[in-house]
Amino acid sequence: MAELLGRASNPKVLVQAMTSAFRGLSPQIAREAIFRANGDIWPPDPRQTASELRQLYEPLITNTWSPHVYTDGDGVVVAYAPQPTMHLAAVLAESPALSVSAAIAALEGIATEGGSGRHAVRARRLATQIDAADARLEARQGSLEQETRRHANRDQLRLWGELLYGYLWQIKPGDTELIVEDQTIPLEPHVDPREQARRYLEEYRDGKNSDSQISEARGRIELERSWLENLRHLVLQAGTIQEIEDLEAEWAAHSGSQSKPPKRSSPPRRTLPLTTVNGNQIYVGRSSRENDRITFDLARPDDTWLHARGVPGSHVIVRWLGTPSGDQETLNRATQLAAWYSGSRTSARVEVDITNRQHVRKIKGAGPGMVTYRNEYTVAVAPSDLV
Repeated sequence: MAELLGRASNPKVLVQAMTSAFRGLSPQIAREAIFRANGDIWPPDPRQTASELRQLYEPLITNTWSPHVYTDGDGVVVAYAPQPTMHLAAVLAESPALSVSAAIAALEGIATEGGSGRHAVRARRLATQIDAADARLEARQGSLEQETRRHANRDQLRLWGELLYGYLWQIKPGDTELIVEDQTIPLEPHVDPREQARRYLEEYRDGKNSDSQISEARGRIELERSWLENLRHLVLQAGTIQEIEDLEAEWAAHSGSQSKPPKRSSPPRRTLPLTTVNGNQIYVGRSSRENDRITFDLARPDDTWLHARGVPGSHVIVRWLGTPSGDQETLNRATQLAAWYSGSRTSARVEVDITNRQHVRKIKGAGPGMVTYRNEYTVAVAPSDLV
């Protein structure tokens, strides 16, 4: 230990040296031994540091664990340890946990519905950001509807403009209206009638030209809101911190946020299949990008694609590697998973659409995972995630 201390210039370097020198020593245990030896004083006493390190490993012999969790100022569980840890308690609030498993569950935020762990809090925070983006899009939709209503009478404006030009000889200075051919045309008494006719016709042309622009904008907003709805569903059904972090990264990339997503605490989630007893593989997308990946990169044209009908949900792919395409046992399992990983998870029966992957197409201009499909057939199943 003295040799390690002699080469270390600060606590961070010493922690790295200790974890390299002692097999199985975690950075957290190393930091705790250094803190217990001398607190914040540098350098720590090598003999005392070694003694503290031995005491930290005593529960391996005595099996007397005392797990604790540590929360930040917002009440979010950000760390846990199998025994009281002084260097964490110095900067975080410490509280005991019933077991190591309960401490891990609290950290992941999966112990209870709407838990306060980092998983649950980050999921709610991300869902709130998605909701705010959706509210902005809804407001834009409202503005488009107002614009549509404003131009709803444009044909009447065209008629008024043409009638004004045709009956200029009937308009006298100071007139406030012209009644002709069953039309009552408003007039501004201090504006030349020709100018008023020109304005009516110009407003008609503006309204006509705006139709296509409003239609295109409305289509883009509807696609974006559908993508947000699906992303929010994926966030609320995320079961691990890896899935939340994947979705946070996806949201940051899509929204063009200037702020970086929270630092990852785990490696990106690998896309792993469920292999059935018949040797076929079932893939379930747990993010929009993963939906894209399993559908368009991993699946072959004759593989089977499934999705809950009419609700947000995961793409499910069956890769036929064992039995021929159409094996009913494999299809039943895949439809149950598609129902489970959908917005209708709590329903007794869920309709699931099934088609070949070759009939699935990306929607141009839409976010990842947004598709259209054809040649499908529909079955109703009970949602289940049991393997």
